Amino acid sequence: SGDPDVLEYHLLLMLYAGIDGVLIDWYGSHKVHDYGPNLENSEALISKMGAMGMKFGIVYEEYVCETVAKEKMSQIEAAQQDMSYMESKYFSSPLYIKVKEEKPLLLTFGPRLFQHEKQWTNIFSVLKKKISFAPLWGSRKAVGYKNADGEFSWVDFDAKCPKLADFYRE
Repeated sequence: SGDPDVLEYHLLLMLYAGIDGVLIDWYGSHKVHDYGPNLENSEALISKMGAMGMKFGIVYEEYVCETVAKEKMSQIEAAQQDMSYMESKYFSSPLYIKVKEEKPLLLTFGPRLFQHEKQWTNIFSVLKKKISFAPLWGSRKAVGYKNADGEFSWVDFDAKCPKLADFYRE
């Protein structure tokens, strides 16, 4: 939602529950399909974060570049534009989550589209400053060890959580 009252209510509930930040499932900066309204709602949420004393970070849905490419530009160019957008709008914000030497943290629910190190190196080449990038668990090799500082775990659909247990053993 982009409704300021609803956003404030949700953020207050999070604060009361002890949550001090959010990771935004981000579909990029391109205004195709419902990505435009998603971007506007993300911006509305971010605009409320400072008043609440909360931080935010981005979990990039890189696979959307395939859809953008069908209408506008190459997949790599779409991702590069997203990187430039994030760098100019989010990464320098004092509210943006930073780790490892104060580098902005960027996560991806993938990679699903870009499966090769050279692609990610090319995508990140437009950034002026280094970020701390982490793909979904088991994917660091696909994005390249030089491009990623680590990985992050997510929901394991097996109730016994074998992937999660393995992740934390490593």
